[in-house]
Amino acid sequence: MFRLVLLCLAILPAFSSLAQSDTIFLKEQPDFLLGTAEVQFKKQRVTVKPVHGKSQLIPLDKIREIRFTSGRRVVSKVAREQERLLEILVSGQTSLLFDRAEKQFYFERNDSIFTVLQDHIVRALPIIFGEKRIQEYYASSHVKPIYSAQYLTRLTSFVNQGTAVKQTVYQEALKGFKTTVSAGVYVGIASNSTAFDYFSDYEKGIAVYRPTDFFWYTSVPVGLRFAVQPFRRVSIDLNVYMNKGSVKGIAVDKAGTFLVSFPESLIHPERYDTNLKLTEYASTMWHTDLSFSVFLNKKENARLKPYVFAGPAIAQLFSYQAAFSATYRESANAPATYITRSYQSDARAFMIAFHGGFGVKYALTDKWALRLSAQYSRGLFPKVHAENQLVREENNTSVKAENFGRFDTIFITNFDQYIRSVSGGISLMYQF
Repeated sequence: MFRLVLLCLAILPAFSSLAQSDTIFLKEQPDFLLGTAEVQFKKQRVTVKPVHGKSQLIPLDKIREIRFTSGRRVVSKVAREQERLLEILVSGQTSLLFDRAEKQFYFERNDSIFTVLQDHIVRALPIIFGEKRIQEYYASSHVKPIYSAQYLTRLTSFVNQGTAVKQTVYQEALKGFKTTVSAGVYVGIASNSTAFDYFSDYEKGIAVYRPTDFFWYTSVPVGLRFAVQPFRRVSIDLNVYMNKGSVKGIAVDKAGTFLVSFPESLIHPERYDTNLKLTEYASTMWHTDLSFSVFLNKKENARLKPYVFAGPAIAQLFSYQAAFSATYRESANAPATYITRSYQSDARAFMIAFHGGFGVKYALTDKWALRLSAQYSRGLFPKVHAENQLVREENNTSVKAENFGRFDTIFITNFDQYIRSVSGGISLMYQF
């Protein structure tokens, strides 16, 4: 599935290129251009990638209007004695426009442009619309003048009520002023590796902790994803998911010991290898990943938006199961047989980790979107400590299980666990 995620990341741009083109109207030319338009508001120019041909840079003085496939409209207007690219938020007998370069609102009525400065909004609105009209709006909304897109849009719509000119509110343009919230399901495939650091023995009165090699296993994390997008190109994401995994077929030496029971300890002690080996480990973890995403595509109405992300993560170890094996031989040349005991613990350890990666967001509709991501994370569960109980015993030797006495291993109740993971995931998100 991880390869499938990477394949989807590669082929989605092909589908995105099939989207309809923006329409660019030029001054003093009856024809128009079809292509993908990227407005650089601060530089007051537009980059156009035609359906056929190379990209071209069009200066402000040649642009009359741009109509985006998303429904947004950008027009060239003279405001404050300077030609500017302004985005239409509301069109009607009174229109509301916005200059994204200077974060400035303008009203247009009867071919006249009125500037609304933030410091003078309380005095400016009665001059533009009349004191009576502003008081009527306050009486119906109980909202005092605020320099915001939401307030000015509602005020403009109120003023346009009952006029002969049809009014249009461009919701797509207003999205840039709103903090959007999305939620959805998350499923992935992870390639994990884990290692342990555990107490194995005393040497000259000093405790010796033995690190193990890293062991590889796969898992399928499943959970929920939440996203808050306060700005057009920034998203704060929260992934909450469960991750189960197990490592089998390993042999961690000196993981513990046991005492051979009497009378076997006197009769045949040479048949028992009192060195225990860790042969299996399984765990259940809950992950909470917080990340900050930055979208790389500056084109606001693009369906496909690649992004990079990074952030901290917290994982809680809910339970784990460890299996230990002891070796028994009837003679020095006889094949080895084993007894394996599995212990389960309801641990409550926490891991602080870091994760980062890349992904793409593909808009299916105005409300639904797919998010594909690939990430790398690593962290440490320090000093995992918990009570445990024997849950399974498998004796493949020719002697009684009681002969092996009690398995004594600090590994069961006190160890460090290192986690590294490379994963790919897919989320189906709904925007509220």
